[in-house]
Amino acid sequence: MTYLIGTDIGTSGTKTILTDTQGHILAQAIEEYDVLTPKPLWRNSGRRCG
Repeated sequence: MTYLIGTDIGTSGTKTILTDTQGHILAQAIEEYDVLTPKPLWRNSGRRCG
């Protein structure tokens, strides 16, 4: 069986789903993280890539 996985890395969290090729959702997960506001109107998730 073939599966598809999709991930959305956003400002306040990461969402992931696992589906089959027919589009049925088999699993899903959400991990939220804090959004820092070091100055008014600024946003920083505190995450770094690399």
